[in-house]
Amino acid sequence: MKTKAVLFLLVATLCLPFYAFSQYNKDTQITKIRVSYRPAKKPVYEIKPGGTPPGTIKVKDYYVDQFEMTNIDWLEFLHYKKQEVDSVAYQKLLPDSTNTWYTLKEHRFDPLVLVTYEQALEYCKWRSAVVSKNFNRKITYRLPTQAEWEEIAREELAANLKENQKELAKTLKQKNKHPESFLYLSVHKAKKDRVYHLFDNITEMTAEKGVAIGANNTQLSDNPAENDKLYTYDSPRTYLGFRCVAEME
Repeated sequence: MKTKAVLFLLVATLCLPFYAFSQYNKDTQITKIRVSYRPAKKPVYEIKPGGTPPGTIKVKDYYVDQFEMTNIDWLEFLHYKKQEVDSVAYQKLLPDSTNTWYTLKEHRFDPLVLVTYEQALEYCKWRSAVVSKNFNRKITYRLPTQAEWEEIAREELAANLKENQKELAKTLKQKNKHPESFLYLSVHKAKKDRVYHLFDNITEMTAEKGVAIGANNTQLSDNPAENDKLYTYDSPRTYLGFRCVAEME
Protein backbone atom coordinates (compact mmCIF):
# COMPACT_ATOMS: atom_id res chain seq x y z
CA MET A 1 0.00 0.00 0.00
CA LYS A 2 2.83 2.36 0.90
CA THR A 3 4.59 1.62 -2.39
CA LYS A 4 1.41 2.47 -4.33
CA ALA A 5 1.07 5.78 -2.48
CA VAL A 6 4.68 6.74 -3.26
CA LEU A 7 4.18 5.78 -6.91
CA PHE A 8 1.00 7.87 -7.10
CA LEU A 9 2.78 10.93 -5.68
CA LEU A 10 5.63 10.53 -8.18
CA VAL A 11 3.25 10.27 -11.14
CA ALA A 12 1.25 13.25 -9.88
CA THR A 13 4.40 15.35 -9.53
CA LEU A 14 5.47 14.59 -13.09
CA CYS A 15 2.06 14.97 -14.72
CA LEU A 16 0.61 17.98 -12.88
CA PRO A 17 2.51 20.67 -14.86
CA PHE A 18 1.54 18.95 -18.14
CA TYR A 19 -2.10 18.80 -17.05
CA ALA A 20 -2.12 22.41 -15.79
CA PHE A 21 -0.81 23.75 -19.09
CA SER A 22 -3.14 21.50 -21.10
CA GLN A 23 -6.17 22.81 -19.19
CA TYR A 24 -5.04 26.39 -19.74
CA ASN A 25 -4.48 25.72 -23.42
CA LYS A 26 -8.08 24.55 -23.79
CA ASP A 27 -9.40 27.87 -22.51
CA THR A 28 -6.98 30.43 -23.94
CA GLN A 29 -4.99 31.07 -27.10
CA ILE A 30 -1.58 30.17 -25.73
CA THR A 31 0.35 31.50 -28.72
CA LYS A 32 -0.39 35.06 -27.65
CA ILE A 33 0.91 34.77 -24.09
CA ARG A 34 4.48 35.78 -24.79
CA VAL A 35 6.56 33.79 -27.17
CA SER A 36 4.32 32.56 -29.98
CA TYR A 37 6.00 29.20 -30.02
CA ARG A 38 4.14 26.06 -30.25
CA PRO A 39 6.88 23.89 -31.83
CA ALA A 40 6.22 23.58 -35.57
CA LYS A 41 7.71 21.56 -38.41
CA LYS A 42 8.18 24.66 -40.56
CA PRO A 43 8.23 28.46 -40.05
CA VAL A 44 4.78 29.73 -39.08
CA TYR A 45 5.50 33.34 -38.10
CA GLU A 46 7.36 36.33 -39.46
CA ILE A 47 9.28 39.17 -37.84
CA LYS A 48 8.70 42.22 -39.96
CA PRO A 49 11.43 44.83 -40.59
CA GLY A 50 11.96 46.76 -37.37
CA GLY A 51 10.20 44.06 -35.39
CA THR A 52 11.50 42.34 -32.27
CA PRO A 53 11.80 38.73 -31.09
CA PRO A 54 8.66 37.53 -29.25
CA GLY A 55 8.18 39.07 -25.82
CA THR A 56 10.91 41.68 -26.16
CA ILE A 57 11.67 45.32 -26.91
CA LYS A 58 14.91 46.70 -28.32
CA VAL A 59 17.60 48.20 -26.10
CA LYS A 60 20.79 49.32 -27.86
CA ASP A 61 21.84 46.45 -30.13
CA TYR A 62 19.98 43.65 -28.33
CA TYR A 63 16.48 42.90 -27.05
CA VAL A 64 15.06 42.33 -23.57
CA ASP A 65 11.91 40.68 -22.21
CA GLN A 66 9.31 43.18 -21.09
CA PHE A 67 8.48 40.97 -18.12
CA GLU A 68 10.13 38.34 -15.97
CA MET A 69 9.43 34.72 -16.85
CA THR A 70 6.14 33.63 -15.33
CA ASN A 71 4.69 30.36 -14.12
CA ILE A 72 2.69 29.92 -17.33
CA ASP A 73 5.90 30.34 -19.34
CA TRP A 74 7.45 27.50 -17.37
CA LEU A 75 4.35 25.33 -17.69
CA GLU A 76 4.52 25.85 -21.45
CA PHE A 77 8.19 24.84 -21.39
CA LEU A 78 7.46 21.74 -19.32
CA HIS A 79 4.49 20.82 -21.51
CA TYR A 80 6.66 20.53 -24.62
CA LYS A 81 9.80 19.18 -22.94
CA LYS A 82 7.77 16.31 -21.48
CA GLN A 83 7.17 15.17 -25.05
CA GLU A 84 10.91 15.23 -25.83
CA VAL A 85 12.75 13.83 -22.80
CA ASP A 86 12.51 10.86 -20.45
CA SER A 87 11.10 11.09 -16.94
CA VAL A 88 14.52 11.48 -15.30
CA ALA A 89 15.46 14.46 -17.48
CA TYR A 90 11.97 15.94 -17.07
CA GLN A 91 12.17 15.70 -13.28
CA LYS A 92 15.30 17.86 -13.37
CA LEU A 93 13.34 20.67 -15.03
CA LEU A 94 10.74 21.01 -12.27
CA PRO A 95 11.01 23.96 -9.87
CA ASP A 96 12.14 23.30 -6.31
CA SER A 97 9.62 21.19 -4.39
CA THR A 98 8.89 24.11 -2.05
CA ASN A 99 7.24 25.91 -4.99
CA THR A 100 3.81 24.41 -4.46
CA TRP A 101 1.87 27.10 -6.34
CA TYR A 102 3.32 27.39 -9.84
CA THR A 103 0.73 25.04 -11.38
CA LEU A 104 -2.26 26.77 -9.76
CA LYS A 105 -4.61 28.77 -11.97
CA GLU A 106 -4.55 31.87 -9.77
CA HIS A 107 -0.74 32.05 -9.96
CA ARG A 108 -0.23 31.49 -13.70
CA PHE A 109 0.97 35.01 -14.32
CA ASP A 110 3.06 35.40 -11.18
CA PRO A 111 6.85 35.51 -11.68
CA LEU A 112 8.55 32.14 -11.76
CA VAL A 113 10.81 31.54 -8.75
CA LEU A 114 12.63 28.66 -7.07
CA VAL A 115 14.44 27.45 -10.18
CA THR A 116 18.17 26.94 -10.63
CA TYR A 117 20.64 28.75 -12.84
CA GLU A 118 21.03 25.58 -14.91
CA GLN A 119 17.26 25.33 -15.39
CA ALA A 120 17.17 28.94 -16.58
CA LEU A 121 19.89 28.18 -19.13
CA GLU A 122 17.96 25.12 -20.33
CA TYR A 123 14.89 27.29 -20.83
CA CYS A 124 16.90 29.84 -22.83
CA LYS A 125 18.29 27.05 -25.01
CA TRP A 126 14.83 25.60 -25.68
CA ARG A 127 13.25 28.99 -26.33
CA SER A 128 16.03 29.91 -28.77
CA ALA A 129 15.65 26.69 -30.75
CA VAL A 130 11.86 26.83 -31.02
CA VAL A 131 11.60 30.53 -31.83
CA SER A 132 14.43 30.34 -34.39
CA LYS A 133 12.66 27.49 -36.15
CA ASN A 134 9.22 29.08 -36.02
CA PHE A 135 10.46 32.41 -37.36
CA ASN A 136 13.12 31.03 -39.72
CA ARG A 137 15.75 33.33 -38.20
CA LYS A 138 18.49 32.69 -35.71
CA ILE A 139 17.28 34.17 -32.42
CA THR A 140 19.29 33.51 -29.28
CA TYR A 141 17.77 34.03 -25.85
CA ARG A 142 20.10 34.13 -22.85
CA LEU A 143 20.52 35.64 -19.40
CA PRO A 144 21.71 39.26 -19.34
CA THR A 145 25.14 40.25 -18.12
CA GLN A 146 25.31 42.56 -15.13
CA ALA A 147 26.41 45.39 -17.44
CA GLU A 148 23.44 44.78 -19.75
CA TRP A 149 20.97 44.74 -16.85
CA GLU A 150 22.38 48.04 -15.59
CA GLU A 151 22.18 49.52 -19.09
CA ILE A 152 18.56 48.39 -19.44
CA ALA A 153 17.80 49.96 -16.05
CA ARG A 154 19.35 53.29 -17.06
CA GLU A 155 17.37 53.31 -20.32
CA GLU A 156 14.14 52.47 -18.50
CA LEU A 157 14.63 55.21 -15.89
CA ALA A 158 15.52 57.79 -18.52
CA ALA A 159 12.37 57.03 -20.50
CA ASN A 160 9.86 56.16 -17.78
CA LEU A 161 10.97 57.57 -14.43
CA LYS A 162 7.52 58.77 -13.32
CA GLU A 163 5.86 55.47 -14.22
CA ASN A 164 8.44 53.54 -12.21
CA GLN A 165 8.03 55.85 -9.21
CA LYS A 166 4.26 55.38 -9.28
CA GLU A 167 4.58 51.61 -9.63
CA LEU A 168 7.02 51.41 -6.73
CA ALA A 169 4.71 53.47 -4.51
CA LYS A 170 1.84 51.12 -5.39
CA THR A 171 3.97 48.05 -4.68
CA LEU A 172 5.09 49.41 -1.31
CA LYS A 173 1.48 50.14 -0.40
CA GLN A 174 0.42 46.58 -1.30
CA LYS A 175 3.40 45.15 0.57
CA ASN A 176 2.61 47.10 3.73
CA LYS A 177 -0.91 45.66 3.77
CA HIS A 178 0.50 42.12 4.04
CA PRO A 179 3.98 42.41 5.55
CA GLU A 180 3.99 38.78 6.68
CA SER A 181 3.89 37.30 3.17
CA PHE A 182 5.98 37.66 0.02
CA LEU A 183 4.18 39.76 -2.58
CA TYR A 184 4.36 38.58 -6.19
CA LEU A 185 3.11 41.02 -8.81
CA SER A 186 1.25 39.29 -11.62
CA VAL A 187 2.15 39.93 -15.25
CA HIS A 188 -0.47 40.34 -17.92
CA LYS A 189 -0.39 42.51 -21.02
CA ALA A 190 2.11 45.32 -21.57
CA LYS A 191 0.44 48.70 -21.91
CA LYS A 192 3.38 50.22 -23.75
CA ASP A 193 6.79 49.31 -25.14
CA ARG A 194 8.88 49.36 -21.98
CA VAL A 195 10.42 47.03 -19.41
CA TYR A 196 8.27 46.20 -16.38
CA HIS A 197 9.12 45.19 -12.80
CA LEU A 198 12.81 45.88 -13.17
CA PHE A 199 12.96 47.66 -9.80
CA ASP A 200 10.55 45.55 -7.77
CA ASN A 201 8.88 42.12 -7.68
CA ILE A 202 11.82 39.66 -7.85
CA THR A 203 15.60 39.71 -8.12
CA GLU A 204 16.86 38.51 -11.51
CA MET A 205 19.65 36.13 -12.44
CA THR A 206 22.54 37.39 -14.53
CA ALA A 207 24.73 35.46 -16.95
CA GLU A 208 27.22 34.89 -14.14
CA LYS A 209 26.25 31.89 -12.04
CA GLY A 210 25.47 32.81 -8.45
CA VAL A 211 25.07 36.55 -9.15
CA ALA A 212 21.68 38.26 -9.39
CA ILE A 213 20.62 41.88 -9.52
CA GLY A 214 17.67 44.13 -8.73
CA ALA A 215 15.52 44.64 -5.66
CA ASN A 216 12.76 42.23 -4.74
CA ASN A 217 9.62 42.94 -2.78
CA THR A 218 11.20 42.13 0.57
CA GLN A 219 13.70 44.99 0.26
CA LEU A 220 12.43 48.01 -1.61
CA SER A 221 13.34 51.66 -1.78
CA ASP A 222 10.79 54.17 -3.05
CA ASN A 223 13.56 55.46 -5.33
CA PRO A 224 13.88 53.11 -8.34
CA ALA A 225 17.49 54.19 -8.93
CA GLU A 226 18.40 52.63 -5.58
CA ASN A 227 16.86 49.25 -6.41
CA ASP A 228 19.83 47.83 -8.31
CA LYS A 229 21.46 45.85 -5.52
CA LEU A 230 23.62 42.81 -6.32
CA TYR A 231 22.77 39.50 -4.69
CA THR A 232 24.60 36.20 -4.50
CA TYR A 233 22.86 32.84 -4.34
CA ASP A 234 23.84 29.18 -4.32
CA SER A 235 20.42 27.54 -4.59
CA PRO A 236 16.83 28.36 -5.63
CA ARG A 237 15.24 31.26 -3.73
CA THR A 238 11.68 32.51 -3.27
CA TYR A 239 12.75 35.98 -4.38
CA LEU A 240 14.83 34.87 -7.40
CA GLY A 241 13.77 34.45 -11.03
CA PHE A 242 14.94 35.64 -14.43
CA ARG A 243 14.16 37.41 -17.68
CA CYS A 244 15.92 36.92 -20.99
CA VAL A 245 17.73 39.13 -23.40
CA ALA A 246 17.85 38.15 -27.06
CA GLU A 247 20.05 38.61 -30.09
CA MET A 248 18.70 38.28 -33.62
CA GLU A 249 20.66 37.59 -36.79
